[in-house]
Amino acid sequence: MKANVVADQAKGRLMLRFMILGRVRGEADERPLKLPRGKARMALATLVVNAGRIVPTERLIEAMWGSDPIMTAREQVHIRISRLRRSLVPHQGLLNYTDGGYVLDLEKDAVDANRFERLLKRADMAQQAGDQIEAIHLYREAEGLWHGPTALEDVDSACLTSEATRLNDLRRISIMNRLDAELSLGRHNQVLAELRQRLNDSPLDERLRSQLMLALYRSGRQDFALDVYHEGKSLLEEELGQPPGPGLRRLHQKIITQHVELDPGNAAQSGATR
Repeated sequence: MKANVVADQAKGRLMLRFMILGRVRGEADERPLKLPRGKARMALATLVVNAGRIVPTERLIEAMWGSDPIMTAREQVHIRISRLRRSLVPHQGLLNYTDGGYVLDLEKDAVDANRFERLLKRADMAQQAGDQIEAIHLYREAEGLWHGPTALEDVDSACLTSEATRLNDLRRISIMNRLDAELSLGRHNQVLAELRQRLNDSPLDERLRSQLMLALYRSGRQDFALDVYHEGKSLLEEELGQPPGPGLRRLHQKIITQHVELDPGNAAQSGATR
């Protein structure tokens, strides 16, 4: 069945996709699928995260009921899977039972999270090779796959918490890597508003604070950059009971002395915001 699905996708007759970078969604031939909610949605999310791999029935039970499942959990899994199959008509052949579990037969790129990670790897490689423009393009393409603030946003399952956290962390790293690339190209004025907003949302993030300080300094606003440092220092001491990290402190000193490493285009600055 899977080989036939892949062949059909290649010919353009079938395009089934699932999105978990936000709320869990599905599309068939670019039209939204009406997916079940509740426990069936948890089962679907677990299958999508593990697309192409067998998910044991016990794993689905844990995803839906945690460590204290109901007596009829196994029977209820089968009922929920039947609901999922009905929502996938006429593509229900993609969801099969085998070897004590269920498998959702999808190609990797049919899941947005897999495309996201593939783009990140390409962006990281471009950035490491010094091609900042290509890196920015790929990071933006990866960011554009997100349709919500957090992965698996509408699925409340402890089994999927670690995966959601991992994807959210990758998104945060992707954004900051892209901002580093923007700064390395001298686009400090263009990213100032974005940096202010992101730091407002995550005021304890020292890397974002460093990036904003550098952008302000390069925009001729040394005093504002120093204010951002002292604001962060106070927050870190009040909220976490600790001083700024060594990277932030070094950048603070370089801004005070107007160190040449902070000038736009100076390759040495690349470590200043990390």
